[in-house]
Amino acid sequence: MIWRQSQGAHETISSSASTQSQQFLRIHYPSLYSSPDWESTEWGGGANAFGHVDVDHKVDFRWAMPGQWIVSYAHLEDKANDHHNDNSLGSLWWLNDDSKNIYPSLSFSRYWNSTQKTYVTQTGSENYIDQSEFKAIHGLDLSTLEFEVVNSAPDITPPKFNSFDVPDDIQDGVLDISNGDTLEISGDITDYAATDTVSGFSYFWIYLRRSHQYDSDNNRIEITTPDWDSDYIKFYVQSHDSTGSGVDNTIDFNKVISDSRYKFKNEGHYVFAYAWIYDEAGNYYYYGKSQWDYDSLNPLDPNYSEAEAEKVRQKDLDFLAVAGLDV
Repeated sequence: MIWRQSQGAHETISSSASTQSQQFLRIHYPSLYSSPDWESTEWGGGANAFGHVDVDHKVDFRWAMPGQWIVSYAHLEDKANDHHNDNSLGSLWWLNDDSKNIYPSLSFSRYWNSTQKTYVTQTGSENYIDQSEFKAIHGLDLSTLEFEVVNSAPDITPPKFNSFDVPDDIQDGVLDISNGDTLEISGDITDYAATDTVSGFSYFWIYLRRSHQYDSDNNRIEITTPDWDSDYIKFYVQSHDSTGSGVDNTIDFNKVISDSRYKFKNEGHYVFAYAWIYDEAGNYYYYGKSQWDYDSLNPLDPNYSEAEAEKVRQKDLDFLAVAGLDV
Protein backbone atom coordinates (compact mmCIF):
# COMPACT_ATOMS: atom_id res chain seq x y z
CA MET A 1 0.00 0.00 0.00
CA ILE A 2 1.24 3.50 -0.86
CA TRP A 3 0.10 6.90 0.36
CA ARG A 4 0.46 10.28 -1.38
CA GLN A 5 -0.10 13.86 -0.27
CA SER A 6 -3.32 14.82 -2.06
CA GLN A 7 -1.97 18.12 -3.46
CA GLY A 8 1.05 16.45 -5.04
CA ALA A 9 3.65 17.81 -2.61
CA HIS A 10 5.70 14.60 -2.89
CA GLU A 11 5.46 14.30 -6.68
CA THR A 12 8.34 14.78 -9.11
CA ILE A 13 7.97 14.77 -12.88
CA SER A 14 11.41 13.74 -14.13
CA SER A 15 10.38 13.04 -17.71
CA SER A 16 9.18 16.58 -18.31
CA ALA A 17 11.04 18.39 -15.58
CA SER A 18 9.83 21.89 -14.88
CA THR A 19 12.84 22.75 -12.75
CA GLN A 20 16.54 21.99 -12.90
CA SER A 21 16.40 19.71 -9.86
CA GLN A 22 13.30 17.67 -10.75
CA GLN A 23 15.08 15.71 -13.48
CA PHE A 24 17.16 14.09 -10.70
CA LEU A 25 14.88 14.41 -7.67
CA ARG A 26 12.95 11.58 -6.04
CA ILE A 27 10.83 12.43 -2.97
CA HIS A 28 10.01 9.81 -0.37
CA TYR A 29 6.47 8.61 0.24
CA PRO A 30 5.14 6.41 3.05
CA SER A 31 4.32 2.85 2.08
CA LEU A 32 3.51 -0.50 3.60
CA TYR A 33 4.60 -3.89 2.33
CA SER A 34 3.64 -6.88 4.41
CA SER A 35 4.23 -10.57 3.82
CA PRO A 36 4.14 -13.58 6.15
CA ASP A 37 7.08 -14.18 8.47
CA TRP A 38 8.09 -17.61 7.22
CA GLU A 39 8.33 -20.25 9.88
CA SER A 40 10.15 -23.57 9.73
CA THR A 41 8.86 -24.50 6.28
CA GLU A 42 7.55 -22.65 3.26
CA TRP A 43 4.24 -24.40 3.80
CA GLY A 44 3.94 -22.96 7.31
CA GLY A 45 4.28 -19.53 5.80
CA GLY A 46 3.74 -17.70 9.08
CA ALA A 47 0.06 -18.56 8.81
CA ASN A 48 -2.21 -20.95 10.65
CA ALA A 49 -4.01 -23.87 9.08
CA PHE A 50 -6.70 -21.56 7.70
CA GLY A 51 -4.23 -19.22 5.96
CA HIS A 52 -4.65 -16.46 8.56
CA VAL A 53 -1.79 -13.94 8.89
CA ASP A 54 -1.63 -11.21 11.52
CA VAL A 55 -0.33 -7.88 10.21
CA ASP A 56 1.15 -5.37 12.65
CA HIS A 57 3.33 -2.71 11.03
CA LYS A 58 4.07 0.96 11.59
CA VAL A 59 4.17 3.39 8.66
CA ASP A 60 6.48 6.38 9.13
CA PHE A 61 5.02 9.80 8.29
CA ARG A 62 7.66 11.66 10.35
CA TRP A 63 9.02 13.65 7.41
CA ALA A 64 5.82 13.94 5.37
CA MET A 65 4.45 17.24 4.10
CA PRO A 66 1.36 18.50 5.96
CA GLY A 67 -2.05 18.14 4.36
CA GLN A 68 -4.50 15.42 3.37
CA TRP A 69 -2.95 12.01 2.61
CA ILE A 70 -4.71 9.49 0.40
CA VAL A 71 -4.12 5.88 -0.60
CA SER A 72 -2.61 5.97 -4.09
CA TYR A 73 -2.01 2.24 -4.49
CA ALA A 74 -3.28 -0.94 -2.83
CA HIS A 75 -2.80 -4.57 -3.73
CA LEU A 76 -3.51 -7.81 -1.91
CA GLU A 77 -2.82 -11.32 -3.15
CA ASP A 78 -1.95 -14.80 -1.99
CA LYS A 79 1.21 -16.78 -2.63
CA ALA A 80 -0.14 -18.52 -5.74
CA ASN A 81 -1.30 -15.33 -7.41
CA ASP A 82 2.06 -13.71 -6.65
CA HIS A 83 3.56 -15.85 -9.40
CA HIS A 84 1.20 -14.15 -11.85
CA ASN A 85 3.47 -11.08 -11.67
CA ASP A 86 6.74 -13.00 -11.89
CA ASN A 87 7.93 -12.86 -15.49
CA SER A 88 10.32 -15.75 -14.90
CA LEU A 89 7.58 -18.06 -13.60
CA GLY A 90 4.29 -16.63 -14.82
CA SER A 91 4.22 -18.41 -18.16
CA LEU A 92 4.92 -21.72 -16.45
CA TRP A 93 2.76 -21.38 -13.36
CA TRP A 94 -0.62 -21.09 -15.02
CA LEU A 95 -2.28 -24.04 -16.67
CA ASN A 96 -3.30 -23.78 -20.31
CA ASP A 97 -6.84 -22.75 -19.41
CA ASP A 98 -8.70 -19.64 -18.26
CA SER A 99 -7.13 -19.49 -14.79
CA LYS A 100 -5.43 -16.18 -15.57
CA ASN A 101 -8.84 -14.66 -16.16
CA ILE A 102 -10.47 -16.42 -13.22
CA TYR A 103 -7.80 -15.18 -10.80
CA PRO A 104 -6.61 -11.82 -12.16
CA SER A 105 -4.09 -9.65 -10.34
CA LEU A 106 -6.24 -6.74 -9.09
CA SER A 107 -5.03 -3.36 -7.85
CA PHE A 108 -6.42 -0.01 -6.79
CA SER A 109 -4.29 2.79 -8.20
CA ARG A 110 -4.30 6.56 -8.53
CA TYR A 111 -1.93 8.59 -10.68
CA TRP A 112 -1.01 12.27 -10.52
CA ASN A 113 -2.60 14.27 -13.33
CA SER A 114 -0.27 17.24 -13.76
CA THR A 115 -2.82 19.13 -15.85
CA GLN A 116 -5.69 18.80 -13.40
CA LYS A 117 -3.32 18.99 -10.40
CA THR A 118 -5.02 16.09 -8.70
CA TYR A 119 -4.89 12.30 -8.31
CA VAL A 120 -7.10 10.34 -10.68
CA THR A 121 -8.22 6.72 -10.21
CA GLN A 122 -6.53 4.44 -12.74
CA THR A 123 -8.91 2.78 -15.21
CA GLY A 124 -8.71 1.22 -18.66
CA SER A 125 -7.71 -2.30 -17.61
CA GLU A 126 -9.52 -5.22 -16.03
CA ASN A 127 -6.67 -5.38 -13.52
CA TYR A 128 -7.60 -2.00 -11.99
CA ILE A 129 -10.48 -1.69 -9.55
CA ASP A 130 -11.94 1.28 -7.64
CA GLN A 131 -12.20 1.69 -3.87
CA SER A 132 -15.68 0.20 -3.60
CA GLU A 133 -14.61 -2.88 -5.58
CA PHE A 134 -11.49 -3.23 -3.43
CA LYS A 135 -13.67 -3.23 -0.31
CA ALA A 136 -16.10 -5.75 -1.82
CA ILE A 137 -13.31 -8.13 -2.88
CA HIS A 138 -10.81 -7.73 -0.03
CA GLY A 139 -12.93 -6.41 2.84
CA LEU A 140 -10.87 -3.28 3.40
CA ASP A 141 -12.32 0.23 3.09
CA LEU A 142 -9.33 2.24 1.86
CA SER A 143 -11.01 5.54 2.73
CA THR A 144 -10.55 4.69 6.42
CA LEU A 145 -6.78 4.87 5.85
CA GLU A 146 -6.86 8.45 4.49
CA PHE A 147 -6.22 11.30 6.91
CA GLU A 148 -4.66 14.72 7.49
CA VAL A 149 -1.02 15.06 8.52
CA VAL A 150 0.04 17.98 10.71
CA ASN A 151 3.81 18.42 10.58
CA SER A 152 5.84 21.56 11.29
CA ALA A 153 9.13 20.04 10.14
CA PRO A 154 8.75 18.04 6.91
CA ASP A 155 11.75 16.96 4.83
CA ILE A 156 11.41 16.47 1.07
CA THR A 157 14.87 17.71 0.03
CA PRO A 158 17.87 15.37 -0.52
CA PRO A 159 21.43 16.06 0.63
CA LYS A 160 24.03 17.77 -1.58
CA PHE A 161 27.79 17.39 -1.95
CA ASN A 162 29.75 20.48 -0.94
CA SER A 163 32.93 18.79 -2.12
CA PHE A 164 34.09 15.45 -3.48
CA ASP A 165 37.82 14.95 -3.82
CA VAL A 166 39.17 12.73 -6.59
CA PRO A 167 41.55 10.12 -5.12
CA ASP A 168 45.24 11.01 -5.53
CA ASP A 169 46.04 7.64 -7.07
CA ILE A 170 43.75 8.27 -10.06
CA GLN A 171 44.73 11.88 -10.72
CA ASP A 172 46.60 10.53 -13.73
CA GLY A 173 43.45 8.76 -14.94
CA VAL A 174 44.77 5.28 -14.10
CA LEU A 175 44.08 2.99 -11.14
CA ASP A 176 47.12 0.70 -11.21
CA ILE A 177 46.26 -2.02 -8.73
CA SER A 178 49.48 -3.95 -9.43
CA ASN A 179 51.39 -0.83 -8.36
CA GLY A 180 49.46 -0.56 -5.08
CA ASP A 181 47.06 2.21 -6.10
CA THR A 182 44.00 2.58 -3.86
CA LEU A 183 40.69 4.43 -3.92
CA GLU A 184 40.46 6.88 -1.01
CA ILE A 185 37.55 9.31 -1.29
CA SER A 186 36.82 12.36 0.85
CA GLY A 187 34.50 15.32 0.94
CA ASP A 188 31.53 16.75 2.80
CA ILE A 189 27.75 16.65 2.38
CA THR A 190 24.96 18.84 3.73
CA ASP A 191 21.35 17.75 4.16
CA TYR A 192 18.56 20.27 3.59
CA ALA A 193 14.88 20.73 4.46
CA ALA A 194 12.26 23.48 4.55
CA THR A 195 13.01 24.05 8.25
CA ASP A 196 16.11 23.75 10.44
CA THR A 197 15.10 20.17 11.29
CA VAL A 198 16.42 17.66 8.77
CA SER A 199 16.34 13.89 8.62
CA GLY A 200 20.11 13.85 7.95
CA PHE A 201 22.40 12.33 5.35
CA SER A 202 22.02 8.56 5.01
CA TYR A 203 24.31 7.27 2.21
CA PHE A 204 25.47 7.63 -1.36
CA TRP A 205 26.38 5.08 -4.00
CA ILE A 206 28.50 5.64 -7.09
CA TYR A 207 28.85 3.09 -9.90
CA LEU A 208 31.53 3.08 -12.56
CA ARG A 209 31.07 1.02 -15.72
CA ARG A 210 33.72 -0.55 -17.97
CA SER A 211 33.12 1.09 -21.35
CA HIS A 212 36.15 -0.19 -23.30
CA GLN A 213 38.85 -2.82 -23.21
CA TYR A 214 42.14 -2.92 -25.09
CA ASP A 215 43.43 -5.64 -27.38
CA SER A 216 47.07 -6.73 -27.76
CA ASP A 217 47.66 -3.82 -30.17
CA ASN A 218 46.19 -1.35 -27.67
CA ASN A 219 43.10 -0.75 -29.80
CA ARG A 220 40.01 0.34 -27.87
CA ILE A 221 37.11 -2.11 -28.08
CA GLU A 222 33.70 -1.05 -26.82
CA ILE A 223 32.01 -3.21 -24.19
CA THR A 224 28.49 -3.53 -25.56
CA THR A 225 27.09 -5.86 -22.89
CA PRO A 226 28.88 -5.14 -19.60
CA ASP A 227 28.67 -7.84 -16.95
CA TRP A 228 27.07 -6.66 -13.72
CA ASP A 229 29.60 -8.50 -11.55
CA SER A 230 32.82 -8.02 -13.53
CA ASP A 231 32.42 -4.71 -15.38
CA TYR A 232 31.08 -2.40 -12.65
CA ILE A 233 32.96 -0.81 -9.76
CA LYS A 234 30.56 0.14 -6.98
CA PHE A 235 31.38 2.08 -3.83
CA TYR A 236 29.45 3.89 -1.14
CA VAL A 237 29.66 6.06 1.99
CA GLN A 238 27.17 5.83 4.85
CA SER A 239 26.38 8.28 7.64
CA HIS A 240 28.44 6.29 10.14
CA ASP A 241 31.51 6.82 7.93
CA SER A 242 31.47 10.47 8.95
CA THR A 243 34.72 11.89 10.30
CA GLY A 244 33.14 15.12 11.59
CA SER A 245 30.64 16.28 14.19
CA GLY A 246 27.77 16.97 11.80
CA VAL A 247 27.65 20.73 12.46
CA ASP A 248 24.95 22.61 10.49
CA ASN A 249 23.58 19.33 9.09
CA THR A 250 26.93 18.68 7.36
CA ILE A 251 29.03 15.52 7.56
CA ASP A 252 32.65 15.02 6.50
CA PHE A 253 33.90 11.72 5.14
CA ASN A 254 37.24 10.19 4.34
CA LYS A 255 37.07 6.54 3.37
CA VAL A 256 39.44 4.03 1.83
CA ILE A 257 37.33 1.85 -0.47
CA SER A 258 37.96 -1.85 0.10
CA ASP A 259 40.04 -3.24 -2.76
CA SER A 260 37.61 -6.16 -2.95
CA ARG A 261 35.32 -3.76 -4.80
CA TYR A 262 37.71 -3.33 -7.72
CA LYS A 263 40.69 -5.67 -7.71
CA PHE A 264 38.73 -8.56 -9.23
CA LYS A 265 37.12 -6.45 -11.97
CA ASN A 266 38.03 -6.68 -15.63
CA GLU A 267 40.78 -4.39 -16.87
CA GLY A 268 39.78 -1.53 -19.14
CA HIS A 269 38.47 2.00 -19.28
CA TYR A 270 35.80 2.85 -16.69
CA VAL A 271 33.35 5.75 -16.83
CA PHE A 272 30.70 7.16 -14.52
CA ALA A 273 27.47 5.14 -14.68
CA TYR A 274 25.14 5.96 -11.77
CA ALA A 275 24.97 7.99 -8.57
CA TRP A 276 22.44 8.12 -5.74
CA ILE A 277 22.59 10.39 -2.67
CA TYR A 278 19.98 9.72 0.06
CA ASP A 279 18.83 11.27 3.30
CA GLU A 280 17.27 9.37 6.21
CA ALA A 281 13.75 10.34 5.09
CA GLY A 282 14.28 8.53 1.79
CA ASN A 283 14.63 11.57 -0.49
CA TYR A 284 17.39 11.26 -3.06
CA TYR A 285 19.04 12.59 -6.20
CA TYR A 286 19.77 10.10 -8.95
CA TYR A 287 21.70 10.42 -12.20
CA GLY A 288 22.59 7.72 -14.71
CA LYS A 289 24.61 7.90 -17.93
CA SER A 290 24.42 5.24 -20.62
CA GLN A 291 26.86 4.38 -23.38
CA TRP A 292 24.55 6.29 -25.72
CA ASP A 293 25.25 9.44 -23.69
CA TYR A 294 29.00 8.93 -24.04
CA ASP A 295 28.69 8.18 -27.76
CA SER A 296 26.77 11.44 -28.11
CA LEU A 297 29.83 13.30 -26.86
CA ASN A 298 32.18 11.65 -29.36
CA PRO A 299 32.62 13.83 -32.49
CA LEU A 300 34.01 10.79 -34.33
CA ASP A 301 30.77 8.87 -33.87
CA PRO A 302 28.94 8.57 -37.23
CA ASN A 303 25.70 9.72 -35.57
CA TYR A 304 27.29 12.67 -33.79
CA SER A 305 25.08 15.71 -33.30
CA GLU A 306 26.32 18.85 -31.60
CA ALA A 307 22.81 19.53 -30.33
CA GLU A 308 22.61 16.09 -28.67
CA ALA A 309 26.11 16.45 -27.27
CA GLU A 310 25.16 19.78 -25.73
CA LYS A 311 22.14 18.17 -24.04
CA VAL A 312 24.41 15.62 -22.34
CA ARG A 313 26.93 18.27 -21.30
CA GLN A 314 24.14 20.44 -19.90
CA LYS A 315 22.68 17.56 -17.91
CA ASP A 316 26.11 16.92 -16.37
CA LEU A 317 26.25 20.60 -15.38
CA ASP A 318 22.69 20.46 -14.01
CA PHE A 319 23.57 17.50 -11.80
CA LEU A 320 26.64 19.34 -10.55
CA ALA A 321 24.52 22.38 -9.70
CA VAL A 322 21.78 20.34 -8.01
CA ALA A 323 23.67 17.51 -6.26
CA GLY A 324 27.17 18.96 -6.13
CA LEU A 325 28.84 16.03 -7.90
CA ASP A 326 30.96 16.53 -11.02
CA VAL A 327 30.56 13.24 -12.87
